[in-house]
Amino acid sequence: MNNQILAAICRRFFYHDSFCVSRVRPQVQANGSTRHISAPVKGLQDIACAFSSNSHASSYPNKMMQEGYSHSRFLILKRIFCDSSYDLRAGDLVTVTSHTGYSRRFLAGEPMKYSDHQEILLQDEAEA
Repeated sequence: MNNQILAAICRRFFYHDSFCVSRVRPQVQANGSTRHISAPVKGLQDIACAFSSNSHASSYPNKMMQEGYSHSRFLILKRIFCDSSYDLRAGDLVTVTSHTGYSRRFLAGEPMKYSDHQEILLQDEAEA
């Protein structure tokens, strides 16, 4: 199947959420100092995507029991899937809005690009 056709199918049937990207850039001040500012990236606003949030039990339950944890911990993986043509970078600030109205800011991890889409792991901005 042609990648363009597959991308169109993904947008129509799977990508019900959206995201916007801001990137931190240095800005030289009048006094010569450098300040880092976050600015929206042209072409990376209101991009259709699929937002996923999955929880996984810790892979070290025995070690956790030995260290005194009384119940298992979960790792929550958040990620977006979108067309591979978009230039996202590790460290970008990504605001995801789900089809249910949920909106939250994350830091992007290194994009994993495939021929027909890309997957970007997200970290809560507050945890970074």
